[in-house]
Amino acid sequence: MIGRALALGLATLLFASSAAFADETADSVISLEGVEPVNWARTGVYLELNAAVSVEVFRDRNNPLGGGPDPSATKPDESTTGNIGFRVGWRAARPLAFEIQYERIFNLLEKNDANLITLNARYLFLRDRRYQPFIRTGVGSIWGTLPSYWSRRSAGTQNAFVWRGGVGLDYGIDEHLTASAYVDYVIPTDEFHKLNFVSFGFGIRHKF
Repeated sequence: MIGRALALGLATLLFASSAAFADETADSVISLEGVEPVNWARTGVYLELNAAVSVEVFRDRNNPLGGGPDPSATKPDESTTGNIGFRVGWRAARPLAFEIQYERIFNLLEKNDANLITLNARYLFLRDRRYQPFIRTGVGSIWGTLPSYWSRRSAGTQNAFVWRGGVGLDYGIDEHLTASAYVDYVIPTDEFHKLNFVSFGFGIRHKF
């Protein structure tokens, strides 16, 4: 008799505990369902501020300047510079964004600064996650003051067509802020045809 009472009491206690746990779990699920998840692939306009370190890569390592009138005025095969800039973009679809990018590159050409502007397209992967790798390509123009022995025409401000290609990784901080790390390779033509450079950069983006 006593054994049956203990068994019944234990069963009642287990049932009550299970019911309480089920109610608590249901409340938790309801509270979580009430929080709207962040849409990391939300479309819209954005502004990004970025800074980078650029490594100059001359195509002809034996004669990087093409042999000008001043043979002593030569540079090392590679030189490191810095740049700052911004991107104004539009994420048109979950996987695709378009942007205008401007960069001010310091001491790129014999202590002279250069300017670079490109129209880019970005394709993004893992679009439902906070981390989103991407690839980028773009075309545009570079302009700056060239040394007399560098230019095929004459010293002064020159401009040229450029192609940009790169890869990167976005990290969503919240619905509006994103941190971005990237590596870009820039190939100029015409007056700047002797110079390619690689940029290792970081940016902070605000999506409106």
